[in-house]
Amino acid sequence: MKRPFLLLELLIAFSLVSLFAFPLIFNPLNKLNNELTKLEEMERERYSELLLADIKERLYLNEIPWKKIPSKKPETKPTLEPTKEEYTFYLGDPKKGKKRTISFDIYLYWDEKPKNDNDGREFGILCCDFHSQDKKKETIYHHKIFLFSYGNAAQL
Repeated sequence: MKRPFLLLELLIAFSLVSLFAFPLIFNPLNKLNNELTKLEEMERERYSELLLADIKERLYLNEIPWKKIPSKKPETKPTLEPTKEEYTFYLGDPKKGKKRTISFDIYLYWDEKPKNDNDGREFGILCCDFHSQDKKKETIYHHKIFLFSYGNAAQL
């Protein structure tokens, strides 16, 4: 005896398998994309921390004079002469992975004007803002540094 419903049963079975297979395929891909986005955010933050360390070093070596730092945040252009600091990294394998380039606009300004202590040394809190432009949005990393001069305030 032939079974007339064989084609209908195969069609139902195929549709059920395909219906339940899509979440098994797309859910891990969606999680992978979210992980890559988080990894890129972590890399941006890490590079902003490296840039902050570089700026601290330049401040203590007096490569960035305190007198040239504005007392409030500049609205239009970044503070430092090299307006862009660029970093490149790869997500995944460097041969196959997508090359990402991060650039920062650096804004330095005083939280309050530097003050003098009893010995004539200057001290103050410096704000460092690193603006990173992405395809989707702009990210701002805000850091504060307490600076204290070791010499006479007139030398700075």
